[in-house]
Amino acid sequence: MVDTVGQWRGHWQSDQAVGPVAQRVILENDRVRIWEIVLEPGEELALHTHELDYVTVTIEGSDLEAREHSGEMRAITSKPGAIQWTRAGEGQSHSLRNVGSTRFQNRLIELKQPGEGPSHFELVSR
Repeated sequence: MVDTVGQWRGHWQSDQAVGPVAQRVILENDRVRIWEIVLEPGEELALHTHELDYVTVTIEGSDLEAREHSGEMRAITSKPGAIQWTRAGEGQSHSLRNVGSTRFQNRLIELKQPGEGPSHFELVSR
């Protein structure tokens, strides 16, 4: 596994502690782990690492910033009902901040069993 946490800390000049993938596990079995993320305006989900491929489903949308381990700052405008697939690959470390004026809420579904899918991101919107 690549040291994506070290890369993130180097790019963002921060020694922020590594946290969990999201705030709360709402369901887990041998095939999936489903997390809940709720971020009020200005709140941040701390640096975390994805080691499993995952799908996100947006419940409440807002404007977000993701600080990636690659040094990229991604601006994200999420809308209710948006669905995104992400392949974690060798690991993906980032933090996520709600820079919008409304609450952000989603479900993040980690897939415990590898499978085929797009190479990195695929966004499907309604």
